[in-house]
Amino acid sequence: MKFLKIKARNKTLKVKDCRGLRSITGLMFDPMRNHDGALIYGNCLWMPFVKQNLKLVFLDAEFKVVNIQSSVPLSTDSRSWKIYSSPNANYCLETKRNVTVKLGDKLMVK
Repeated sequence: MKFLKIKARNKTLKVKDCRGLRSITGLMFDPMRNHDGALIYGNCLWMPFVKQNLKLVFLDAEFKVVNIQSSVPLSTDSRSWKIYSSPNANYCLETKRNVTVKLGDKLMVK
């Protein structure tokens, strides 16, 4: 598993690098014990088998924040049956909700 460091404002996050087929799974079945989230290469996702609420930070090609959404895990409650997307995004940073970012912020990826 490859990890990336992403700097968001004054905090550095350790996230899974989810390229290719890993973009399909993202944080499914992942307890996130040793990292802060995942960088998904795409702009549309859903939350099956994700066990916690997440902040979804959608990024353009230059890693500028273009949309921020809060997600909930898929459950038997039909309100959770949702696809999260942002047509102007190239990436989605799935992360714990304690990350502070605002629209227009540019994240640094290492």
